[in-house]
Amino acid sequence: MAEETAPAEGSTRAIAVVGGLVMDMITITARLPNQGETYISDDFTMQPGGKGANSAVAAFRLSHLKPPGWPDTETVPENAYKLPGFTGISVSMTGAVGNDTSGKSLQAALKRNHVNADKVQTIDQISSAVGIVIVERDFGENRILYYPGANEKLEAKDVCNLEGLYGGGQKPDLLITQLELKDDTVARAIKTAKEHNIDILFNPAPARFLEKSHYHGITHLIVNETEAATISCHPVEPPGPEPDWQPEPGGNWQIVTDTLLKLGVKYAVVTCGAYGAFYSDTRGQVPTHVKAEKIEQDCIIDTTGAGYARYRHVLSSQISLLTRHRDTFVGAYAVEWVKQKQQNKWNLGVAVAFANQAAAKTIQKVGCLESIPWASDLELNE
Repeated sequence: MAEETAPAEGSTRAIAVVGGLVMDMITITARLPNQGETYISDDFTMQPGGKGANSAVAAFRLSHLKPPGWPDTETVPENAYKLPGFTGISVSMTGAVGNDTSGKSLQAALKRNHVNADKVQTIDQISSAVGIVIVERDFGENRILYYPGANEKLEAKDVCNLEGLYGGGQKPDLLITQLELKDDTVARAIKTAKEHNIDILFNPAPARFLEKSHYHGITHLIVNETEAATISCHPVEPPGPEPDWQPEPGGNWQIVTDTLLKLGVKYAVVTCGAYGAFYSDTRGQVPTHVKAEKIEQDCIIDTTGAGYARYRHVLSSQISLLTRHRDTFVGAYAVEWVKQKQQNKWNLGVAVAFANQAAAKTIQKVGCLESIPWASDLELNE
């Protein structure tokens, strides 16, 4: 696709994230307990996460060089590790946690990764959001219970102005938001961004229906196959096995991306895990397929917690590619948008390729937030 010029807006770059913070509790077991049975599992970990927190950390890390000695470095000056020729990006998180140990851990994880957590509220008498993941070791099947907790206490009134979106009344270059919050809160954040001419990256996950009028005017829509099918009301066919496969004119993928663009979004991106991603910015045009980064199976460890390397066959396919993998994709894509915007240009294919590369790196390290790469971990093509 042809490059498109995007206006430059000063030297200060900022990304606002309005999203969920979740404490992930992951246990691995040989089998599920029967009704009324207590069964001993093989392993357990707790890790700070949530789609909002993950994408916020990814946005900061992927716009900065890795500090020397990381992760042993306790404090790192934010402006000391900027990419050459780039002003860097400040990231602010708006969300809510409970007044509990998990809430403190979630906020500490953001601050350690230089994400401004001043707009993260601490709510009394309710726990932080929790994701309880039970993974069957031998079959790779997982079951997830999600308790939204404090995430549902972030109200529409909290994001009705610039102060709510970013803090200090600063106008960010981009808003990232997802659906781990209440619908009206997400809708209000999107409306506030539109009122102030702020670009919006919307990742409607977990997948559910949202009033279609909210999509109109969104700059970037990033969905996976399930979300694409839910929103477009069209089934999504898997890509072909050929190395040079591209979708056919008038075929399933064009119908899907055309339907997404018809909602009024400017750029539509559909992520497909190991199959890469599709993107389109023009209705009636065949979407472009970008292959995923090739990863040797032995390089896939996991992205859910330290000590799980021996279960990589389970976690890489069942959890990593569905959570941290795509949250990193979103953060990386956001960085590329802001970075290109500073350079007064825009190439959608370059952004998708960069996001694919960053997402692939995520599943080659142990940990949740800690598995998200820094810019210096990637082979950057300037």
